[in-house]
Amino acid sequence: MKGLRLKNRSSRCAKDRPPSLGPVDFEIRALGGGKTSTLLFHELPPKSETTHQNRIRELHEEIRCLSNEVAYYKALTDEALSRILPVVQFHARDLHDAVQRCNAKLDTLLSERYNEEPVDIWSVER
Repeated sequence: MKGLRLKNRSSRCAKDRPPSLGPVDFEIRALGGGKTSTLLFHELPPKSETTHQNRIRELHEEIRCLSNEVAYYKALTDEALSRILPVVQFHARDLHDAVQRCNAKLDTLLSERYNEEPVDIWSVER
């Protein structure tokens, strides 16, 4: 009985099951992506002796599928960046303007305190 329990327990290990699929995996598969994206190991053909020609064909097919995945991820990245970059640029512009206002105020305060013209410390050579 104890041996039976161990056998059942080991057959339910996570390594025996393919990982669960996410929405991106289904999108890649619909666009012609390979089985590597969906990780459906139970759909892979059993390993057997193949000729070099067949193996080359298999590798070309795998490369085609991986190329589709790369194109999908590139498009996904471009779409995300096209939405994010305008927001980042807007906030960067606001931050730059705030720094410029602070620098102008600092120059005004320093010139009032020392009764002299403000010195641009960035242009002074050391």
